Amino acid sequence: MKSKASKTSVNQMARKRSAWAAKQQAAAELLHLLEQAADAVRRGVDVDVAAEEPPQADLKNGEQSRGAVLSTPAAANAPATEVERLADKASAATDRTASVSGPLVHQVRIPDELPILPVREAVAFPGAVIPLAIGRDSSRRLLDDVMPGEKIIGVVTQKSELVENPQPSDLYTMGTVAIVLKMLRAPEGHQSIVVHGLVRFKILEVISQDPYMKAKVQLLQDELPQPSPAFDLLVQTVKQSAQRMIELSPNIPDEAAGILNDIDSPGTLADFLAANLHESVAEKQSILEEIGVENRLTRVRDKLAARINQLELQEKIHSQVRSSIDKTQRNYFLQEQLKAIQKELGQEDEQSGEVADLRSRIEAARVPAVVKKETDRELARLANIPQASPEFGVIRSFLETVAELPWSVGTQDDLDIARARHILDRDHYDLDKIKKRIIEFLAVRRLNPGGRGPILCFLGPPGVGKTSLGKSIAESLGRKFVRMSLGGVRDEADIRGHRRTYIGAMPGRIIQELRKAGSNNPVMMLDEVDKLGADFRGDPAAALLEVLDPQQNSTFQDHYLGVPFDLSKVIFICTANYMEPVPPALKDRMEIIEIPGYAQQDKLLIARRYLVPRQLQENGITRHQCEIPQTTLNYLIDHYTREAGVRNLERTIGSVIRGVAAKLAENLPSEKAAVNAKPQTSAAGASAASGPATAKPQSGDPTAAGQVNQAASADGKTDGTALGQPMKPSPAVQAALKLAKRVIVNPGDLHAYLGPTLFDSELALRSTTPGVATGLAYTPFGGEILFVEATRMPGKGHLKLTGQIGAVMRESAQAAYSLLKANAARLGLDEKAFAQLDVHVHVPAGAIPKDGPSAGVAMYTALASLFLNQPARPDVAMTGEITLRGLVLPIGGVKEKVIAAQRAGIKTVVLPRRNEKNVAEVLPHVRKAIRFVYADTVDDVLKHVLVVERIRRKSKERKQLTAGKAG
Repeated sequence: MKSKASKTSVNQMARKRSAWAAKQQAAAELLHLLEQAADAVRRGVDVDVAAEEPPQADLKNGEQSRGAVLSTPAAANAPATEVERLADKASAATDRTASVSGPLVHQVRIPDELPILPVREAVAFPGAVIPLAIGRDSSRRLLDDVMPGEKIIGVVTQKSELVENPQPSDLYTMGTVAIVLKMLRAPEGHQSIVVHGLVRFKILEVISQDPYMKAKVQLLQDELPQPSPAFDLLVQTVKQSAQRMIELSPNIPDEAAGILNDIDSPGTLADFLAANLHESVAEKQSILEEIGVENRLTRVRDKLAARINQLELQEKIHSQVRSSIDKTQRNYFLQEQLKAIQKELGQEDEQSGEVADLRSRIEAARVPAVVKKETDRELARLANIPQASPEFGVIRSFLETVAELPWSVGTQDDLDIARARHILDRDHYDLDKIKKRIIEFLAVRRLNPGGRGPILCFLGPPGVGKTSLGKSIAESLGRKFVRMSLGGVRDEADIRGHRRTYIGAMPGRIIQELRKAGSNNPVMMLDEVDKLGADFRGDPAAALLEVLDPQQNSTFQDHYLGVPFDLSKVIFICTANYMEPVPPALKDRMEIIEIPGYAQQDKLLIARRYLVPRQLQENGITRHQCEIPQTTLNYLIDHYTREAGVRNLERTIGSVIRGVAAKLAENLPSEKAAVNAKPQTSAAGASAASGPATAKPQSGDPTAAGQVNQAASADGKTDGTALGQPMKPSPAVQAALKLAKRVIVNPGDLHAYLGPTLFDSELALRSTTPGVATGLAYTPFGGEILFVEATRMPGKGHLKLTGQIGAVMRESAQAAYSLLKANAARLGLDEKAFAQLDVHVHVPAGAIPKDGPSAGVAMYTALASLFLNQPARPDVAMTGEITLRGLVLPIGGVKEKVIAAQRAGIKTVVLPRRNEKNVAEVLPHVRKAIRFVYADTVDDVLKHVLVVERIRRKSKERKQLTAGKAG
């Protein structure tokens, strides 16, 4: 009974499918156009079963069977004869069977025990035709057994495609009964088959697994719901969704819509569409296991809706792209036509050519997208504005500036720490602490090129090498060097630029320097940052805040450009002589590196190694023609150039060498005589060449004259202007210079070259009288000695201060005077004398503003020396702030002040006790030349500056007199 019922139900299903048998070939075409066959092709599966040659499958031994839906007309028609032959053989089967008929088979009996073919990455649905690649040995044995007989197999999908030898637990329990339509053998033993799904089945029991899996199965029929309007509406909705998908898919022909309309069975419709859904294997298997037709149609409807949404979005995007491309092509075509027409009429527009040139230059500059948007807008305006309009020139200048800026052009860093250290040592003497910090800065740049390092600020007096340090950093990195002087800049527009609405507007200095450099990552030195000013036009220092802030300068916006420019790749280095004028916000963005002034010994070494050779070269004199001994340099440094740096020293050395050059030139023959005596001078030159070796230019001569002599041509030509070379002396002049007597500049000769000495020792003159003390000051130009003079006169106890001193220095003088009056009795002074005398304190060099608390000790010493009538020692200088309690407080600039004291001939320096740690910063040879005394109170100062016995005697006499009166 069970077998009979099963046979009846299968026959009913076969009759329903026979209604659309005539359209099976077109249905297969629809499957292909739904892109399932494309998946098979991408996997390397040949689905053309009508071909005589075997497919070129490339399967490794033991690879899992793979499949895809077959939908070509050849696949649907080719196996018909073979299936009819198979049907004739199937009638002789002796097992209990069920039968099924369809469009490709007349009547096939299905046994209730089937060989199971595991597949992966494919799900077989009833009515679907799919190709399968066979790779496992067990699958080949299965085909060898079924192909001579009924060709009926059970196709079941694996749960995981990674399993090579699946067990029953690795398979889904529901699959599809299929008939093998065609088997093709590929090279190397590989096989491919084409199967047609017939009906669902469920595995009841696995009978055997050797040599392949066989199982007892139960055929399943669709569960149709009761007829209702809702179900009919569902079927209609699914068909409409499928038709909509056909309309949106460009590869599906219009005839496919008619095929859908011819499918009457709801279950067949659901299987037909589910087999071609672009879903995962697990999702398709879930639909296959859905026996209820209504639920299956509902799930297919949802999947179709999601696919339609995706296709509609793709269509929208494609439409927008096509519209944009069509518009661009149309504009290009019309522009080319317009150019051709204008050319034929002889009306070629110069303005159009200029716009096209600017456009190409901007595109070549590879500007960012936001800049490209702005330039496109300005180019469109430029094309429509007459050339006579003032706006034309403004827009053109803006676009030219944008095109010339280095938006994406930079230099590649070539940083070698050893080479950087060599460059710093080559160009700068001493400065070990500064060099160490620069090497650290460069090392970090090498380890983290994209990092945002600190903004360095070199602080020091003029002429100590701040600018040249920046050049050395640029050379070490292999970057371009840009210097921008900020001295006297008072307009914010100098930094940010002018807005284009103003006549004569231009970019700011930052953008201009980058434009000149042609690189977006130079080393930019902002020189004299402490000389910035502010007025009604704005504050340039505030504008620099954005430039020097690593968090903001990546989007720096110049007023002229109106678009952001990335400054984050630029290495900014600032210089300053004094940090007091720099605003705190700007100071906070910089790392201050102090560069002190040079001591006399440092200047001597710098002059011998760097300055003298350079000045000899610049003035056309060799080292064999002029010599400046060390004693002369010492005298010159001491009496002509008292400065912290060496700039004025080099200038003075140049004056001396120019004087020597004038002496040498007086004994040379005239140019006319040299030309007339050309043969003789040539002979003289030849004889001179055979003379002493000192008269012959050496190959390594670094001076200009030596290089000129080496470059002289053999034919006696003196024109050195070729290739940009300097002019050369005539052969006669060269010969005369070789024979000239060597000039040695002695200290006594400096008066003839430089005039009277500019600096003489004032210590002995000013220190022989009471009321004079020597202090030490720190200025933007380095350390200086400072004299404090005090005098008294009959009066009413007033204190007068002169010498252009500031408010802080005035308060120091008042504190010193009050402290002296408070300690009058202890010092042995008449307390009533202060009320009967006026005191005048003066600080010489009144044209120079002076301020600061460090002169307090010197003022107290000058007042004490005045009232005690005891002169201060001439070789002692002092510095420190005082309090009303007589304490000596620490001050700054110790190194510079000590260098100034040593330069002025001071032997002893009195410092606050808390500044003892700063003495270690002083150069060793300066420390050896100076005796340091550390003071806690003003009494400690007086003990080393004034005569101690006098102070003690006066104090003792005062105490005895007081005791006698009391008795």
